[in-house]
Amino acid sequence: MSAFLGKIHYLLYDKILLQEKLLNQLITLSHENNIDLRRDILEAEDHFGTAIEGNLEEIIDHNNIHGYLQERIHSVESRQGFITLKAIEKGLDLNLLIQLYHQSGLTYGQKVYHPDHSPYQLFMGIYSHLLDGMPCDRVNAVTENTETHIQWETTTCLHKGYWHPEVEIYYTLTDAFIEGFVFGASSKHMYSRDGFTKTIVVKE
Repeated sequence: MSAFLGKIHYLLYDKILLQEKLLNQLITLSHENNIDLRRDILEAEDHFGTAIEGNLEEIIDHNNIHGYLQERIHSVESRQGFITLKAIEKGLDLNLLIQLYHQSGLTYGQKVYHPDHSPYQLFMGIYSHLLDGMPCDRVNAVTENTETHIQWETTTCLHKGYWHPEVEIYYTLTDAFIEGFVFGASSKHMYSRDGFTKTIVVKE
């Protein structure tokens, strides 16, 4: 990444903030379902740091832009994985989390709705919101791209360390976000996943 603060850094920061927002919504949802996560939140913050606030240019280490953003990714993903798994362990219904992530994706998708989105435009829209490592990690490799469908492979799992031993829960929740996003952004496409292969196609 660049040594100077630029558009790519603001985009990554926005992705981090989205994950912080999802985590806060999860905590609220847990509270509404009488699940006490206070000790778990304190433990997570003690080990992985607290959430960030403020304008990026005011809080970032300008001498170590890449390192700062990498640390923030590690912090939010570690807290998110730890607290989510604790909430489920304490009885939070996974289906409620799936609904939360789907609604979040739907909300962001509706903001960019267009009747003539191409599958590739939807793919780019998804990953302008979802946090999947640093841009230089290039974990999502497009393998097919036509007017009617796009297919891509997740070449490396960057999340298993944060969601151990239940990384599939991460992918289930991410699927829900993507499904919601695609549904909100386009009336004629649908999303599916088979292992690490993901596809957006025009509905028949």
